[in-house]
Order: sequence, then structure tokens, then C-alpha cells
Amino acid sequence: MVQIDDTTFFSELNLTLPGLESVASAVSGGDLVAARHALIVYMKSRSHPLPPLTTAIERHQRGTSDEDVTRAADLIVDHVFELVGHPSQKIGAKILWNEDPVDYDQWAISLNRHFFWVTLGQAYEATGNEKYAREFVDQLFGWIDAMPVVIGTRYYQGLDDKEGLSSLSLDAGIRMGQTWVPAYYYFLNAPAFDVDAHISMLKALSGSRALPDGTPALQEGLQLVHHGEQWALPHRRLLSRVYSRRVTCPPRMFPVLELGYG
Repeated sequence: MVQIDDTTFFSELNLTLPGLESVASAVSGGDLVAARHALIVYMKSRSHPLPPLTTAIERHQRGTSDEDVTRAADLIVDHVFELVGHPSQKIGAKILWNEDPVDYDQWAISLNRHFFWVTLGQAYEATGNEKYAREFVDQLFGWIDAMPVVIGTRYYQGLDDKEGLSSLSLDAGIRMGQTWVPAYYYFLNAPAFDVDAHISMLKALSGSRALPDGTPALQEGLQLVHHGEQWALPHRRLLSRVYSRRVTCPPRMFPVLELGYG
């Protein structure tokens, strides 16, 4: 999936927020390279909104040790995934994001929810080993590039609509509520999560619907916002759990993105 360009991205940021003066100055001067770097400096230095619970607190609550986390993360680095109750499956070096080694479309759907990014983040925080950050960034870029994909014979992942298929917009809600935001904070200061990776993730979280020529753009967070009314009632219990985590949708955790959701 082609992402929005830098001009479009920065035009949809709320650069009036305190702390973004250097970003705004670079954008007004037409220096988008400087604007990219200044934005990342801002994102790394901000103190609000508060991030999700730290790994140490979560693991203390669940009784999970560093060794448990790193063992699980090492399997993810090797592309060994245990999903939806099936035995572990090893897939290729390039994740296709719609592969289904067990002939069960829910396996591929679960793969796209990215719960293992949280595991990678926990292992990175516990060890500081950059291999976990590199794997996260590789998967992030790979997923963005792969979208959209058809899963099985019924589902469509990564965009709003495709005739004859059901959009997996619920997965966007799960990613926003439970996996992408924690992963973002775990890897925020990782060298592998460099300016290019950071900007790509923020673009994926932005509310932009299309490129200037009308080509659809990856609208990860926007799927949750625009499809919310369609599944809020039948999934009201899930919705309430997602909202309770304070990471419901990008504008709440990333106020700089809020103009794109107007």
C-alpha cells in the first residue's frame, strides 16, 4: 500500500500544539526533512498522554518472567507463530499477511492483529537486544507494504471496502486498542525504530483517506472511527473493553494527528 506523501501528512497535523513550534517552522519553510526529524524529537520528548502500563507492571500482574518473554519473542523473530489454538507454525522469511498454513481463515486474521508485537516490545524492554526492534520494524514495513490483502474467500484486510468481501475493520480496533500503541511505546527510543519507520507508523495511524490523485491510502486508525457505528451495538462489550484501555483511536493517544480525523 502506498502511503500518503510528506506534504499531505504534515498538512493534516495539528502543529498548533505546544512543543511543535520547530516542526511548524520547518513545514512553513518547506524543509520537510527537518520537519520529519523535529516531529520525532517531539514525539520522543512528550509526557502526555500517558503510555499504557509498563512491561514490568504487566508481567508482575501476570506472573510472567523475562525468560518467558524472551523465549516467546525469539520464536517470533524466527517467524514461528502459535495462533488461535493451533500448534506452532513456522512461516517464511517474508510474511505475506494472508497466508494460512492451517487452512483456517481465523489464523490469518489473528496474524494481522499483531499481538506478538507486544511480546517483541516486552522482550526489547527486558533485554535491550536490538534484534527485537529490528524484527518489529521489518514486520511493520512488511505489513504496510502488503496491505490490502484478501483473507480466505470472505474477508478484506487493510481498507474499508471491496465488493463482495467483508472488511476486517474490527481488527483495526483491536490493533489500535491492544497492540499498536503499546508496541509504539516499547520501541519509541529503539535505534532500529528510526525516523523513516517512525514516520511510516504515524502515517498509518493518520486519518488520511487518499493520496492527492485519489488513490486509496492506508487508513488504519480511520477504519475504527468510520466503522464504529456498524459494529458498536453487536460488539458493545468488546468496544467497552477497548475504550477502557485509553488507547481507543489515534487522536486520543496522538493528538498531533487529530486534524486528519475531522
